[in-house]
Amino acid sequence: MSYNKVLKFSHYWSSNPSLGNVTIKNATSRDRCKTLLLKLYFAEPENASKTYYTYEVVSCLKQTFKQFRSESSHKSIDESMAKFKGRSSLKQTCEKRDKNLAAM
Repeated sequence: MSYNKVLKFSHYWSSNPSLGNVTIKNATSRDRCKTLLLKLYFAEPENASKTYYTYEVVSCLKQTFKQFRSESSHKSIDESMAKFKGRSSLKQTCEKRDKNLAAM
């Protein structure tokens, strides 16, 4: 919900056209969304990797995408669809370089 920032959380469901977000209104009710946010909790496990919290979500999405994938010869992937401003602490190894760590 950070794409369309508003001052209060309840403004996403506002009837004022400059505040409300039609997509969020159609997706879920305000009370249901608040209930779901209250139920979300991430425990701090010992010796967990940086991707520990997202692993279950990503694996579920991969399975769903495989299930509903369309067999088409015309496919495109746009890596610039999601805005990112900041630094990433994730690293990847490069086998063919002298320095094994390079920023993603």
